[in-house]
Amino acid sequence: MRDRLIRGLRSAVTLGMALMLLIVTVTGAAVNVKADVVTDGWDSTHTKYYTAGRMVTGAKKIEGFWYFFDKETGEAVKSDFQEIKKKKKTKICYYDAEGHAVSGEVKIGRHWYYFNPKNFAMTVKDFVKMEDGRTCYFNKRGRRVRGEVKIGKYWYYFDRTTGAMAVKTTVEVPGKNKTCYYDKNGRRRENYKTAGKWYTFNENTGKLKQTVITIDAGHQRNANTSHEPIGPGASATKAKVTGGAQGVATRKDEYVLTLEIAKLVQKELKSRGFKVKLTRTSHDVNLSNSQRAKKANKANSAAYVILHADSDGASSNGAHTICNSSSNRFCGSRYTVNKKLATKVINSYVKATGLRKIGVIERDDLSGLNWSKVPTCFLEMGFLSNPSEDRFMSNKANQIKMAQGIADGIEAFVKTQKY
Repeated sequence: MRDRLIRGLRSAVTLGMALMLLIVTVTGAAVNVKADVVTDGWDSTHTKYYTAGRMVTGAKKIEGFWYFFDKETGEAVKSDFQEIKKKKKTKICYYDAEGHAVSGEVKIGRHWYYFNPKNFAMTVKDFVKMEDGRTCYFNKRGRRVRGEVKIGKYWYYFDRTTGAMAVKTTVEVPGKNKTCYYDKNGRRRENYKTAGKWYTFNENTGKLKQTVITIDAGHQRNANTSHEPIGPGASATKAKVTGGAQGVATRKDEYVLTLEIAKLVQKELKSRGFKVKLTRTSHDVNLSNSQRAKKANKANSAAYVILHADSDGASSNGAHTICNSSSNRFCGSRYTVNKKLATKVINSYVKATGLRKIGVIERDDLSGLNWSKVPTCFLEMGFLSNPSEDRFMSNKANQIKMAQGIADGIEAFVKTQKY
């Protein structure tokens, strides 16, 4: 039994010595291989780099180029992206076939990317101004975008070949059967002016056409007192159209005054490059307030302004505009845009005429507002019941000022409209 145990121990020792010899041999070989690269520089495959005998990992600048060595294998990243974390910041870099970190605009596969020349970080969700003057945008994946793209709350267009952003120009958008205009910031505009004319892009039809403004000369010679709903589907009704007031000093009827001013506004707006439609051009018509609003809707008007003159006491004075309230069941969704139009018009009007500014009044019982589907407001130009203002509004020189003030307000409003 003892002899057998000794023989077993001897066998174990022999086996152990053999294993030790094998380990030493392998280790020695490893040492010899390492010994080939312990000096500073690349290994024989040009994939690993050593400094003072230690294999480099992470980012390192070598002979003017930045490399990234895998932290586990020590191999240089080549023809691939690499995420690099430094403190709380993370950046993505790309290393070419030589392992060099790339910078500038680079095509990788089918897509173009941009890497910051200072830190080699890939640009993500940002605009870049290129050396050749192009402005491009790179999405959340770092890829250069092309075609029509919505960034934030604005639409832009980028050339499908170069990626250049369209600026101060019209573009026929491929495949969408529409022409759009992009302003100095590259943003798609609904309204813009070029070569002395205002144009509007219709988002629904895709058509580009001269911007239309509709002016309603309130009232008419013969009133139509039969009723119509004050808004689509309303049970409440009002007279279709009334004859209006009369000047206490001039004895001029309101329907005459409103058409005089409407024609002057039309002339002024046309001179500024707008296409202008009047709901009526004579006194002998029979147009209800809803029918007038529908004319403005059909024309897809950029603005619909309804002209009236007030009547109250002899001491009443001043001008004001009217828009709907935000709770209006017919057009409450257009409160913001209608309020803006009303504000622009009254501010410009009183500036041009010197009349007292009453401000913007909100009402929800006016058919002209409730039936309108485009930006709309009323303008009460002054008081016919006030002798002084009555005479003021019939004076030809003052009427020109009135028309210019109204046109100023409309144009100021149109300039603010964009997608």
